[in-house]
Amino acid sequence: MCTCNFLFLLIIQGRPSLFVMYEPEFHKTREVLAKLRSHDITPTPIPAGCTGLVQPLDVSVNCPFKNILQNLTELDIIVQEENGLEKWSVSDRRVSTPGCVGKA
Repeated sequence: MCTCNFLFLLIIQGRPSLFVMYEPEFHKTREVLAKLRSHDITPTPIPAGCTGLVQPLDVSVNCPFKNILQNLTELDIIVQEENGLEKWSVSDRRVSTPGCVGKA
């Protein structure tokens, strides 16, 4: 299992937990399910097509926000390139991103 899974185990600190997850095949492997159960974690898969029912914020807030943010970021890239920026550095992206988030 990857390091992020071990960090999750540190966060819950041995308390019984419910782990809601999508249904990709790697979540249903014996290794993953055994690891969850050995730490008193109950896996609860979300059936395909049910995200909108169990995660309404993903559908009604997060998805539209991400779409707006992507459009604003692409527009900012176009504007910056028209103003002479030829290559985007990490620093340039750090300056651009908060402005786009604020506009979104």
